[in-house]
Amino acid sequence: MRFIKKTFVENTVNESYKEDALVGGIRIVKNGIEVLNTLNTLNENKNSSVYYYIFKGHRVRNTIDCLGCTIPNQRLYICIIKSLIMTISV
Repeated sequence: MRFIKKTFVENTVNESYKEDALVGGIRIVKNGIEVLNTLNTLNENKNSSVYYYIFKGHRVRNTIDCLGCTIPNQRLYICIIKSLIMTISV
């Protein structure tokens, strides 16, 4: 699994702004056979983070088990496309 930071331009009715997001790809090898490789998509320039297989890294709020989590030790929620999860579980 690999992540990179990409910058996207978001447009609203009143303004446009730039947003940094983490996007990712994954390579899975089972029994010596590559069954999935989405790392090459990280080289593509897409209009939104949701077009990548792994996207939307949001910081997790500090909780009881991580009261002292600060930069650089922060945790992130991420979204993984459902078809990718199905491939991983096979």
